[in-house]
Amino acid sequence: RGTITSVYPCTTTAATTSINTGLNPSEYGWLGWNSWFKEYGAIVDLFLDRDSLSGAAITPSPAKKYLSAPSAFCLIQKQVGNKLNCRSVMPPFAVDGVNSFEAMAARILKYCQEPGKQLVTAYWYEPDTLMHKLGPDNEIVIEEIHRIDRIINNLYDQLEDTLLVITADHGQTNIIEELFLDDIPELMNCLVLPPSLENRAASFFVKS
Repeated sequence: RGTITSVYPCTTTAATTSINTGLNPSEYGWLGWNSWFKEYGAIVDLFLDRDSLSGAAITPSPAKKYLSAPSAFCLIQKQVGNKLNCRSVMPPFAVDGVNSFEAMAARILKYCQEPGKQLVTAYWYEPDTLMHKLGPDNEIVIEEIHRIDRIINNLYDQLEDTLLVITADHGQTNIIEELFLDDIPELMNCLVLPPSLENRAASFFVKS
């Protein structure tokens, strides 16, 4: 239907939070997949609340404690009160998340068939994860997109008086060359910490 541009850095952590809050990444601080938190002495995967280097869980949630941002959908709910039911459907990493796209479509259908007006937001991690591993033009990726399309078409056929808004949070493109910064000691020796934030927009803490 149309083309929109993503935020920068064009990564899921920043882009989905912009969709959820209506704010720019610089306004709420979710700038990349992993961020340095001096309060914890760790580089943290924001979505997963874990140490980026060791994988260990970190509590309380650094992102929720220091980078909390109000959901635009919750603000809508607050404005209109009980005239609208505001719901969210997320993957398994979230509380009460679903573990398949089929289950996500079924949950959306269930909410939409309940009495009253519904505002349902949903996020699924495919085809993004596959595209990161295989590239956007891979046959497995293309088949996954077709599979998701079929599920959405089936959902659409069962809905009445419902507007579906479907978007990607960012695009992807094939890469020609990979550079591993660990292999460049002249660069790494200048840093206080390992690079963080985002592979496509690395953040460097440089020695004095």
